Amino acid sequence: MNRALIGKSIYEGLVLFIPCTLGLFAFAWFRVWVVSLIDSLRFKQIIDLLPKEFERFSPIEFEWLTSFTGRTALTLEEPMLIVLFSAWAVVRGSDVVSGELNRGTMEMLLAQPVSRRQVYWTPLVTTLCGLVALCLIIWTAMHLAVETSVVRQTRYPELRIPIWGQTIPLTFMSPISESSPMRAVVSSWSYWPGVVNLLALGVFLLGLTACVSAIDRYRWRTLGIVFGVYFVSGVLKLGAMSSPLLGWLQYLTFFSLYDSQVHIKLAEDGAGHYWSFWIAGDSAWAGLGPWGHNGLLLLGGAVMLYLGSIIFERRDLPAPM
Repeated sequence: MNRALIGKSIYEGLVLFIPCTLGLFAFAWFRVWVVSLIDSLRFKQIIDLLPKEFERFSPIEFEWLTSFTGRTALTLEEPMLIVLFSAWAVVRGSDVVSGELNRGTMEMLLAQPVSRRQVYWTPLVTTLCGLVALCLIIWTAMHLAVETSVVRQTRYPELRIPIWGQTIPLTFMSPISESSPMRAVVSSWSYWPGVVNLLALGVFLLGLTACVSAIDRYRWRTLGIVFGVYFVSGVLKLGAMSSPLLGWLQYLTFFSLYDSQVHIKLAEDGAGHYWSFWIAGDSAWAGLGPWGHNGLLLLGGAVMLYLGSIIFERRDLPAPM
C-alpha cells in the first residue's frame, strides 16, 4: 500500500472516528452504570407485570434479563449504539469510490503512481482497523463501568429445611438489601461474544456500502441506498419477531444474524454451544449457532468487498463535473 494513501485515509477518517469513539465510550459506560442503580429483585417485579406476549420481542427469556449480566448485555442491543457503530462503516465505506467521484478528486488521485486496487483497498483496510478499535472501545467502556460500579441487591429472608436441604423465601417479610461491587456479580469478559458479533455486523455493512459505492458515482445516492436497506432490514426483523406467522421474514434481513445477547447467553451456559456453527436438537437455540451467524456476516462482507474491487477495477469512470 502507498504511504500517502494510508495517511490520507487516516486523516479523513479521524473527523468521524473521534466523535464515534467518544459517543460509543460514553454511551456504553453510562448504560452499564445505569443498570447498577436498579436492583435485580425490583426489576424482576417490573418484568413480571409485562404481558407474556412481550417476550416474543426478545430472543432471550425474560428470566435471564433480570440478572445483571443479562441487563448489561442489552447494551449491545441498544439502537443508539448499533446506529452509531454502523455509521462508521457506512459513511467511510461510501467514500471509497463514489465519494471521490462526487468530489471530483478521483481523476487527480489516479493520476498519481497508484493503482485502482490500492485506491480501493487502502481506505477499506483503515476502516476495518477502525471497526476493531471501536469494538475494543465499547468493551473497555463496559469493563470500566463494571469495575467501578456498586450494585445493590435485595433478597427475601429464607427458611432452610434441614432434611431436604431446600430453602423457602419468606416473601411476607421485609427484604434484605446488600451492596457489593458490580465485578462480584458480573464478568466483563462475558461480553466478548456479543462484541465479536457486533464486529461481524460492521464488516458486513462495510462490504455492502463499498460494493454500492463502487457501482455508483454520487455519494448521497450510495448513502441513501445503504440506509434504505438498513431501515428495511430493521423493519423486517421487527416483523419477524412480532408474530410466528411472519417468522419467515427473518430470512430476508441480515439483522437476524445479529443476536449479541444470545451469543453471550450461550457462552455463559457453555463454550460448546458458542463455538458451534449449527445447534441441533429441539432446544430454543436450534438452528444456526453463534459462529454460523458470525461466519455468514463475515463471508457476506468479504464477498461484497471483493465484488466492489472487481467492479471498480473494470468500470469506466465519469469525468469530473
